[in-house]
Amino acid sequence: MKKSIFFLYGIISYIVFFIAFLYSIGFVGSLLVPKSINTGMESNFTESLIINLLLLSVFAIQHTIMARPAFKKWWTTIINPAVERSTFVILTSLILLLIFLAMETHDRNDLGSTKRNLHLGNQHYLLGWMAYCTLVYFYDQSFSSFWFGSSVHQFKE
Repeated sequence: MKKSIFFLYGIISYIVFFIAFLYSIGFVGSLLVPKSINTGMESNFTESLIINLLLLSVFAIQHTIMARPAFKKWWTTIINPAVERSTFVILTSLILLLIFLAMETHDRNDLGSTKRNLHLGNQHYLLGWMAYCTLVYFYDQSFSSFWFGSSVHQFKE
């Protein structure tokens, strides 16, 4: 029963990761998402800079601290080692989603890109993401370290 709960938790954490991953593609490329890097409430440059730096600092601090062996050793005295990786993944993904939703834009001049240039840019942008995903797949065809590896491994034991 315990293994099944840990496995389900791992699946949920990687679903949240996959949502954050897909949203990041749309967020950076301003494609098919309600809030992108180019939309949202505009504020002055200084205010946007402070808010965005704070948001990115939350990610950097969480990511840096949780990746340290000393923290992992302490953390696994509180939570089961079988869910340590899944917890890291879900917290990182939730922080990324917070960044996507709370990031502020600043006053800027429209660079006047034409729809044709924007369309070509989107095609190249999506080709880049397709190339990235293809390379990751060929690097590790089993996706053992990229996707569910730790959850599947714990479930098999």
